[in-house]
Amino acid sequence: MQMIEVSKLIPHPRNNEFFDDITGSKWEDFLKSVSRRGVVEAITVSQDLVIISGHQRVRACKELNMLEVPCRITHYPEIDEKTGNFKEDLILEDLISTNILQRGIGNINPMKMAKCIIEMERIYNIKKGGSRFHGNQYIKNVVISNLKTQKDLANQIHLTEKQLRNYKTLINLIPELQDLVESGELKATTAYKIWAKLSPEKQEEFISKIGKDNIINLTEKETKNIINRKPIPQTTIKHLINKSKGYCEICNWGGLGLEGILLPHHTEKYCNTKSHNIDKIIMVCPNCHGIIHTLENCKDKNMIDIILNSIDKNIKNEIIKYVSILNSLVS
Repeated sequence: MQMIEVSKLIPHPRNNEFFDDITGSKWEDFLKSVSRRGVVEAITVSQDLVIISGHQRVRACKELNMLEVPCRITHYPEIDEKTGNFKEDLILEDLISTNILQRGIGNINPMKMAKCIIEMERIYNIKKGGSRFHGNQYIKNVVISNLKTQKDLANQIHLTEKQLRNYKTLINLIPELQDLVESGELKATTAYKIWAKLSPEKQEEFISKIGKDNIINLTEKETKNIINRKPIPQTTIKHLINKSKGYCEICNWGGLGLEGILLPHHTEKYCNTKSHNIDKIIMVCPNCHGIIHTLENCKDKNMIDIILNSIDKNIKNEIIKYVSILNSLVS
């Protein structure tokens, strides 16, 4: 171990791809701890002074204007004789595995945890729960043996195989949903239990239909009900169009030729009735449909009042009639 100037240490270029920085009050507490106790555990770096473990400690040192920090230098070969992996992957392997274990409960960002697992499986040549190779494998005259399995990896990062598979499933999400999981707006459990089981095309279809803002406000049960519900039969849609004559049944917007813009809305929640009864569906314009569902998903009474006060008085009562939650919140 030796003292090295903080300014000479190089953050790993992919660290933020796999791990979040500490923020908020936790970061303030971390800074206070480093200020009071100093860096107790040495920073692990490569021979090129690339940080392997200790990015947050180094970040704290820079913020506290500390000039030197204790470091433990690990020398990595250009290629590992046992695994056949190159220096870049050896460093990346240590970066991911040590940081997951040091955080105690793994990567607290589930989307980034999924990326960690996928990258580790690539490094270890793991495929479909086991190794791609059996016995000894020769790559460029290097004998590779004892290749890891998915079970080995799960044990290494203190997960069950089921947990590991659940995390991996998040990679099946389209980018829009991955971003919501990574930001914490969409729960990982809802993402891997429901969304990740859909094809990318279906994911895009439902995002377009439900809307991002509504997706993040839905419970797991509500999401499942929406995705699993049967579509309204075309014969029912045709009947509803004829009944409305192309006009919104709430605000009366529309007219001949605008039938295709109107949307069917269940006057009683489909998740309760499981029915597409013609008498329980109205045709509404996108504006009224959006207002209804926004009010249904809003939990803030003040916001509900603001929305209702912005609505034309002629349709306010009609809107309220189709939003069940308003019965207990609106006088």
